[in-house]
Amino acid sequence: MRPDSLAVLFAAVIAIAPAAMAEDAPSLEQVATDGVRMCMSMAEGRVPTEAATIFGFTPAAALFQHETAAGKVEVLPPDATRRSCRVQVSALTLDPGTVLDAVAAFITASPHNFAPLQSRIAEAVGSYPARVSIWASTDGTALGMVSLYEILGNDYYLGPKVMIDYLIDRR
Repeated sequence: MRPDSLAVLFAAVIAIAPAAMAEDAPSLEQVATDGVRMCMSMAEGRVPTEAATIFGFTPAAALFQHETAAGKVEVLPPDATRRSCRVQVSALTLDPGTVLDAVAAFITASPHNFAPLQSRIAEAVGSYPARVSIWASTDGTALGMVSLYEILGNDYYLGPKVMIDYLIDRR
């Protein structure tokens, strides 16, 4: 094979590879749902590092993250200041409605059956304006709760942000 043929072949492979990888990559909504699944797994007693491995997140300091071409999803396990497992979804362009719909479809479907009790309240998270959606579930002994915060103005990461809190300590 001639050297110029190799260059053409190499250029073709480079052009095809990102497109193929993009097709195989999960959407930001799917990764956000996996973050909620990871939190649920930790609530049932799984060690955070084990849950991260199962759901495709990598450790980064005190959190776990999964980056896609569309943005980044971070999972923050509970700590001394927060009783919930937090999932943060950040992207340059983010439609909070699609994330909200994906999470709602997941947690209101069997076997989770969180009631679709949504309360959309205008409030602030830190210094940023936000809307909040809340789902609740009970097994008769403990209340489970998922809160989704749509951060309306955020310039910390790249653009808009969605935060999802899954209550871990149900006392």
